[in-house]
Amino acid sequence: MEKVYEELDEVKAANEKLRGDFRAKTELLENLKKVQNKQLIEIQESRSVIEKQGFEYEEKDREISELKRTNEDLQRCLREKDSVLKRLNEVNDKLRADGEEKNSGFEEERRKLVLALDEASEKNIDLERKSNAYRAEIEGLKGSLAAAEKKKTEAEKTVRALKEARGRDDVAVKLEEEKAQVEEKLKWKKEQFKHLEEAYEKLNNTFKSRKKEWEEERSTILDEIYSLQTKVDSQIRISEDLEKKLQMCNSVLTQEETRRKHLEIEVSELKAKYEDTFAECRDARTQLDELVGKRDEEVAELRHSLSTKEAYFKEMKYENGKLEQENRELLASLRELQEATIQGSGSSALSKLKSKFRNLENVHKNCSANLRSRESEWRSQLEKMAEEMSDYKSQLGSKDAAVNELELELENFHSSADKMRLQYEEISVMFLVLSRTVSEAQSRLVNVTDEQTKHERSKEKRCSILIEELEQKSVALAKAREETEAERERVACLLKRVETLDHFEEQNLQMQKEVERYRQTVEESSKLQTQMKEKLKEADIDFQEKLLQVCDALDNTNSDLIAERERVMNLTRQIESFGVVKEKNLVMEKELQKHKEMLEESEKRRMVLEELESNSKENIRELCSKVDTAYAKLAEEVEKNVSLIRKIESIDQNEEQRHRELESYKERLEKATKSQTLLQEKVVEVESHSKRKLAEVSEDLEAANCELSDKTSEAYQLEFQLWVWKSIAKRLKVELEQNQNLRKRVEASLLEQVTLGDAMRQERNELVNKLKAAARSDSEKEILIKIMREKDKNLEEVQREVDLLEQESLTRELEDAVFAHITAEKVLQNERDELESSLKSVSLLLEQKQNEATMVYNAWEKLAADRILTEVETEAKKLMIIELEEDISSISQKLERSDEYVSCLRVELESKQGELKEVTTQMQERLRTSEADKTELVKQVTSLSSERQDLLCFISELENGMSKQCDEDTKLMKALEKTVQHYDGFGKENNNVGSPRLVMKHEDVAVEDRSPFRQLNH
Repeated sequence: MEKVYEELDEVKAANEKLRGDFRAKTELLENLKKVQNKQLIEIQESRSVIEKQGFEYEEKDREISELKRTNEDLQRCLREKDSVLKRLNEVNDKLRADGEEKNSGFEEERRKLVLALDEASEKNIDLERKSNAYRAEIEGLKGSLAAAEKKKTEAEKTVRALKEARGRDDVAVKLEEEKAQVEEKLKWKKEQFKHLEEAYEKLNNTFKSRKKEWEEERSTILDEIYSLQTKVDSQIRISEDLEKKLQMCNSVLTQEETRRKHLEIEVSELKAKYEDTFAECRDARTQLDELVGKRDEEVAELRHSLSTKEAYFKEMKYENGKLEQENRELLASLRELQEATIQGSGSSALSKLKSKFRNLENVHKNCSANLRSRESEWRSQLEKMAEEMSDYKSQLGSKDAAVNELELELENFHSSADKMRLQYEEISVMFLVLSRTVSEAQSRLVNVTDEQTKHERSKEKRCSILIEELEQKSVALAKAREETEAERERVACLLKRVETLDHFEEQNLQMQKEVERYRQTVEESSKLQTQMKEKLKEADIDFQEKLLQVCDALDNTNSDLIAERERVMNLTRQIESFGVVKEKNLVMEKELQKHKEMLEESEKRRMVLEELESNSKENIRELCSKVDTAYAKLAEEVEKNVSLIRKIESIDQNEEQRHRELESYKERLEKATKSQTLLQEKVVEVESHSKRKLAEVSEDLEAANCELSDKTSEAYQLEFQLWVWKSIAKRLKVELEQNQNLRKRVEASLLEQVTLGDAMRQERNELVNKLKAAARSDSEKEILIKIMREKDKNLEEVQREVDLLEQESLTRELEDAVFAHITAEKVLQNERDELESSLKSVSLLLEQKQNEATMVYNAWEKLAADRILTEVETEAKKLMIIELEEDISSISQKLERSDEYVSCLRVELESKQGELKEVTTQMQERLRTSEADKTELVKQVTSLSSERQDLLCFISELENGMSKQCDEDTKLMKALEKTVQHYDGFGKENNNVGSPRLVMKHEDVAVEDRSPFRQLNH
């Protein structure tokens, strides 16, 4: 019994061990499940991270598409700005051409008005001359009246003396008759004087009225001239402002082009980065697909392990049930043993118990082996899981690093996007500024056109008024035909100007229409851009909503899966707790079936979600393909942009060339304006000098003519000055043209001299080369010396031509001075002739005296004018002489330089000639030495030829001796042969065979030795 109890205790201990092992195994299962749950959680986290990365990649794609759109907008804006700038340049060119044409028209009108003023001033001068002649006639009549009164008093005195002396009535009667005649003559002369005074007053009144009219006309014409000048200046300023603005626009364009190039570079970099990120995204997606496949494999393995564990659990349950049954049977057998012990019959029970105990030991051994094998399998699985965990951790670390890099790239993209937005805002601001400038330019164009129309209308009115006044004056004056012809010409010119102005108005209207069209196109393009942006935003919003829906569905499915897995864990825990109670085991089995059904449903849902994921992946792939096509289109657009940029660069180069030409024209205009200002200053100086002299003349006239001179001198000074200065200006222009022609001739001569000098240099270099090449030939040396002499003669002729030109310029200046002096003398002689004719015609009638007085007054005015002109001409000639002296000094400096250069050339030529002489002396010395060597060589040759002849004679003698010796040898051989023939037969044969060979060999040697001597003899 004690053994049985011990065995039972051992069985209980073994059972407890088995239960402990079972509990340890269940704990291992729980730990494995926890590890599996952790792995699932980590996989879910990695999946969420991957999904976040996918969302981030999609956001990056969107940002890149937005950047592309902004780049396209910028390129469109740049194209529009380029077109606007081209149009502005065209408008500016047209305005410039219009301004130049208008300026030319204004200048022509001004010239015509000046000509009209000249004619009017000439007419006024004629009227003044007539009035002065009338004044002189009146003064002559007054003198004649005074002389008549004196004669009358003298006659009265004589009459009184005769009355007192003679007292004769006849004399008194005669005197009375003479007195009556004289009184009648005086009455007639008084009446004539009154009529003349009345005519003079009428002429003065008409002269004053016409003077006032001419002053008014002159003031109006001057006002018009000043207004035209101010308008021209304003237009020039406007054009300069427009040019400055164009320059600013060009600079802004260059800056924008540089920015655009930088943006294109950045876009290319962003494209490269995007392609890299896209490749990384593809790699990440492939890794995701691989991870999903691994996850599915792991889930399948876990399911397989769960199924195996469930089968193992069922087997354990079954074995546990068996053990419990055996335990019960053992208890029953123990009870039976106890009863048998009590009853004394326990042998059969003991045998049964022993057999059962052995069976239990075998089962225990099998269980321990199975447990060890299972533990080894679980350990290997744990090691594999740990390795996989470490791999997953390393992959997660690399992915975290990649995520950090992508975040940095995202930040860089954001910063670049911000920069692009700022640049886009700057470009938009610049575009607004340009649009404002364009609008301002258009408003200015409109204002200019309005001003032009108003000015043209006022101009037409003034022209009509002037034409009417000129017609009235032409009727009043004798020169009606000339004035009518001039007016017709003016009317034709005005009609041409009106036509040109109409043409300009049509051009302005066309420009306005083109500007309106361009505005409409700009507005349409802006509307299209806004519509495209709205459509793109709507598409992005729809795509984001779809992605959010998919993400929500994925999150829901993931949450459902997590909840179901938690339920499964709870159920497994409940299954472990149901190992004690059987009723709970049945309930747990039912719940397990339910959960299996739930798992199947979740798997179905997971399959649906996977299908949704595959669909979303396909959509993403389609989007990627669309993005690729968009990239290809972008690349094509970039190529087009590059070609456009090249075209723009060529256009910019053309514009730069045009700007350079404009700058050159501006410089020329500035030079012309400077020359005009200098001429104006000279004119002002001459005017001041002439004003002084005219003031002196006016003071003299005031002393002579009091009131009339005061009124007339002030009125006609300016007109006279204008006429004088016009004539001076014409003469100065003629002289300037002559001087310019002289300068051109001098410059042409200088250029010819320079070309001659260059030709001389080239020829000198060629001569030097020829001298170097032909230093050994005496004939070529002489030819070169002749050429050098001819060149010296040419240089002397050039110097003579320069001297002749200087003499011609001096003679021309002297001729001009002599011509001016001769003209002044002719004028003086004419004035003297006119004075003499006026003195002779004093005795004629009053009308003749009036005409003569007018002629004298005109002559006096001509004298004064000629004197002033001569002084002005002398001053102008002095200035011209100074300028010519400066030119001559510059030319002389150039000539001195050319002389210095020629002297240098001469020095070089002399040095080269010295070198040539040295070379010739050296060559002559060499020739002498060579001739001596030649003589020595001739002597040596003669000696060698004599020696050769001696040698030939010696050789011929040797040959003769050798031939003699050979003959003797042959004779000896023949004698030997004859002697040998006397011997025996065998010796004869041998001698006959050997002797010819020896003879032949000897003869061959002799021939070989003799052959060169024979050749030498020949």
